[in-house]
Amino acid sequence: MKHERVREVGTGYDNCVFDDANIFDVAESTMRTYSFGLDAEEATGRKMWSSEVIKKLWKERNTFHAIIIVGYGNEIAAPFLWGYDGAFINICTPGVEYNHLTMQGNWLPLSVIPSILQTFTNHMSFLERAVNLPSEMLNFAISKYIFRPRIQSLLEKIFPDMPPLEDLYFNSSLTLINGHFSLDGPVPLLPTQVEIGTINAKQPQPLPKDLEEFVTGAGEAGVILFSLGSIVKATDIPQECKATLMEAFRRVPQRVVWKYEGDDLDLPPNVITRKWLPQQDILGHNQTRVFMSHCGNLGMQEAQYHGVPVLAVPVAFDQFRNAARMARKGFGVVLNWRDLTSDSLVAAITTLTTDPGYQERLTHVSAAVKDQPETPAQRAVWWVEYTIRHHKSPHIVYAGKRLHLLQYIMLDVLLFWLFILAIPTTLTLFCLRKWLNTHYSKKQKTEIRVGQVRTQRGPSGQQTKKTGAKKKLRVSEADSDSIPEEQLSSSDVDMPEILLEYNDEESPSGQQTKKTGAKKKLRVSEADSDSIPEEQLSSSDVDMPEILLEFNGYDRYPGTSAQRSYAAMGLKHGDLSVDVRVP
Repeated sequence: MKHERVREVGTGYDNCVFDDANIFDVAESTMRTYSFGLDAEEATGRKMWSSEVIKKLWKERNTFHAIIIVGYGNEIAAPFLWGYDGAFINICTPGVEYNHLTMQGNWLPLSVIPSILQTFTNHMSFLERAVNLPSEMLNFAISKYIFRPRIQSLLEKIFPDMPPLEDLYFNSSLTLINGHFSLDGPVPLLPTQVEIGTINAKQPQPLPKDLEEFVTGAGEAGVILFSLGSIVKATDIPQECKATLMEAFRRVPQRVVWKYEGDDLDLPPNVITRKWLPQQDILGHNQTRVFMSHCGNLGMQEAQYHGVPVLAVPVAFDQFRNAARMARKGFGVVLNWRDLTSDSLVAAITTLTTDPGYQERLTHVSAAVKDQPETPAQRAVWWVEYTIRHHKSPHIVYAGKRLHLLQYIMLDVLLFWLFILAIPTTLTLFCLRKWLNTHYSKKQKTEIRVGQVRTQRGPSGQQTKKTGAKKKLRVSEADSDSIPEEQLSSSDVDMPEILLEYNDEESPSGQQTKKTGAKKKLRVSEADSDSIPEEQLSSSDVDMPEILLEFNGYDRYPGTSAQRSYAAMGLKHGDLSVDVRVP
């Protein structure tokens, strides 16, 4: 019904893009769906901006206090915002949708806002959140780098000085969201984001006489309303699926009211078809038991508003998401067209009509969505007029709107402080490393030698000075007793104790007699010496840094070399030193 203060101006293209399309074919892949949507918008734009009526309306745009644009996939209307001084109000038809939330600077986390491409609810698992992030990034990239550039290019051919779409399209003063927290779950919204979900819902009116007789004649079994909405045509349902539907409908006790545009079906007696149906009047009828639907957003809201369980058969677009959400909340059952059988249809209808849980949950949500201080339409009107009265309402515009995502989450600030803190941290670590390298390299590369042990003996036991053989020994880790502390050289350095194991062979007359096992645990002092031949090393030497031991071996007691104990040798100041050479 037209209002006396409403003037309708058609685009000249109406809905023929969708009328000519088979949505079942369009839905074969996600990219094909995107391509179809873009082609449809371009075709509409070319037809619309070639219309003289539209051009005249565009020139009159500043005579209006506000311009309201359905914002989802409708960038083609952006020229109306170019040079416009009034309030731009955007309507987000899919409900809470991420791209539209960000237009007002409300960057809600993707951990609770499911992508429109996914079937998740607000309560996502870890894996769902892991999928949701790249999915929404893909949706954002397609919109930014494919959709908008194509529309921008088209509009620039008509308006050569056309500014960037984002400068116009993202400059809304108010966003009306076709959703409600009782239906979709609560999310934190800004004052410039107003929920108007179920604005299309209304109390049922009496049915036309023929429909009323058919519906009331169903008795206690009730009726099933089957509709695929205004975009998807039931005549495009694949033939094998039509046959499956007919077989299933024959087997159920309910009557079926089906929105069907053709007359090519062999209908059973419990099924009637109409090209158009008063959908809400049937949903609000007390005889309606099940709503079989493609799960468009408006249809789902109407089903919940009237409290009718849903048998979902989604086809394309956001319908899969809507169906999944509805099923997870316990409001219905979802079937796939590719797997559709008469048995699965009958089973789903039986479940929905015999399990009281579905009706109970829907009765609760229906009461909740109706319990509002004003109707969604009244709320929408009030906020539109408020925005007009206050000249775009700049006082309620969120400061975050001027920030892009990286600024909003303060990533730029975080990187700045990381850089600032990295400078002293790096310098400190560099200095510490230099000090450690210098400190430890001195200890490891110091040459330490065991100094000379000089004992003197004569034929009768007097000690006479004699320079003995020099030996190069390696250090083994066998245990031994240490020599008396007072016999250590006073010039010993503070280093770990080193156990020297060597074999000494000597007799009073110069013949070598084997003597094994004289082990001493010595500390190290820093004196210089030459090495001895490699062949004199002990066979039990371990693979450790070489220690050069230089000593002169003398026996105080002639003839008793085999009984001599080196632990009894008197070691004096400067007598012992060890040379460690680390490769």
